Amino acid sequence: MYDGHRRGSIMKRLEDKLSGSYYTPFRTIEFMIEYLKREQKIYRRVLEPSVGDGRFIDAFAKEKNIERFVAVELIEEKVRQLKNKRYSQQIEIVADDFLNFSEKTNEKYQLVIGNPPYINIKNMEGDSKEKAKEICEKYQLPSSLMQNMWVAFVLAAVSCLERNGTIFFVLPMEFLQVQYAEKIRLFLEEHFDTIHILSFKERMFPKIEQESCLVYLTNELKKQPCINFKIYDRLDSNVPSYCSKIERNKPLKKWTNAILSDVDIDLLNLIDQKYKKVSEICDASPGIVTGANNEFILTREQVEQLECYEFILPTIPKSNILNGQFIITQYVVEKIGEKGNRIYLLNLLNVDEKLFSEPLKKYLVEIGEKENTSKIKLKDRYKCRNRKPWYGVPIVRNGDLFFFKRYDKIPRICVNEADIYTTDIAYNMRLNSEYDKSSMAFCFYNSLTLTQCEFYGRYYAGGVSELTPSEFKRLAIPYRKIDKKDIERLSEMFKESEDVDKIIAFVNSKTIEKEWEYKQILRLDEMRRKLMERRLL
Repeated sequence: MYDGHRRGSIMKRLEDKLSGSYYTPFRTIEFMIEYLKREQKIYRRVLEPSVGDGRFIDAFAKEKNIERFVAVELIEEKVRQLKNKRYSQQIEIVADDFLNFSEKTNEKYQLVIGNPPYINIKNMEGDSKEKAKEICEKYQLPSSLMQNMWVAFVLAAVSCLERNGTIFFVLPMEFLQVQYAEKIRLFLEEHFDTIHILSFKERMFPKIEQESCLVYLTNELKKQPCINFKIYDRLDSNVPSYCSKIERNKPLKKWTNAILSDVDIDLLNLIDQKYKKVSEICDASPGIVTGANNEFILTREQVEQLECYEFILPTIPKSNILNGQFIITQYVVEKIGEKGNRIYLLNLLNVDEKLFSEPLKKYLVEIGEKENTSKIKLKDRYKCRNRKPWYGVPIVRNGDLFFFKRYDKIPRICVNEADIYTTDIAYNMRLNSEYDKSSMAFCFYNSLTLTQCEFYGRYYAGGVSELTPSEFKRLAIPYRKIDKKDIERLSEMFKESEDVDKIIAFVNSKTIEKEWEYKQILRLDEMRRKLMERRLL
């Protein structure tokens, strides 16, 4: 996807790179140059750490104020092609790994600009991995944050920068929010008083799923430290369609939340303090990990064929099979099973094999020999080989409620009236004795809690949001005992696929509207929509 620094497994994708498919769009490069001018940045000494086909050089060669432009590229063929272009004497092409270069050079630059490589740690060669970890150690950062090569490039760029210099990089959108990059974000907030996040409604790399943004880091010295978040409609737009700034609420754990204002975050924190958190009202934990849902979770027809009625546990493996159900009763489970869904988990951990039917024995032999794309048999895969017997799926406790950790438009929490289990797609909530489970599930769908889901969670390509266990446990729920008729009405609203805003307004009327002003709740709703739109762009 990104320019330069290609080796090993990356060479397999060189053909795509040579086609220009994954290079920075020319419009993005022009945008970056114009943005630097608008910010009145002076840069006479420029470093590009990952050159690729030289399109950044070509663009900056037109700039009259450039005294020196150092361009680092790892692939020898690329270096030869660049040198054959016979650039002016101000431009130096360096054949080197940028991580090596950053350690050797004593020169400092006013601008480090480019598109660092996006190489997962699994695809890094041993020497690159070690160099990357050494850079983390240099800045007293844990080597565990080195999950991708762009992390090392960002840190190496800092070491090559003048005190008041600027880094301007194309980076994956995940940088702004993923947990492993949290420490590097905090590090950058300590080193730069001015941070701009520039995102675009138009996809920068439309042929791939990875979303990208521009990250601008500099020091203005006289200014109040801030994080600016700007959204542009197109890659060549001059004026943002949306702007926001964070000053008081720094450091900011997730930079994607800079789309809110300080006033927004202050209000969110104020209302949050009033209520107990998920961690205080229940014991919550992920559901069952099978190691192979499609093999260990059966349909009703399979249960009949394998004669294993007494060895199954009704288990929800995915949220969409619930079809809008809010209260999960035994009747609901039976109807789901009748539709041919896989919801019957084989529970064989403590069962004597002598009790197995012949069809079941044969089935276990067959699935045990099944190979994945890496030619590893199911019984020899990590999760299976570490349990005895290999097909004995460990059963974890179910809950009064279960919350699906991934969601699209609105999070899902269900009341467990059927004593059903879930896989690890959900967190099972075992409530403290003083709480009514139906009331708790009802109260979850208020503007505060749903806004916090967006604020604390992270999202992936396609806009799907996820809450980790620790993020889920931070949610505040304005609990109160709810009348049975209101719970039934909410259940019907879900069944009938009522508009989300109507559902939230109904729950608000029975919960937070009793304690907060209407304009404050309206502000929460605006925050939630803003955060949702950010991930669903």
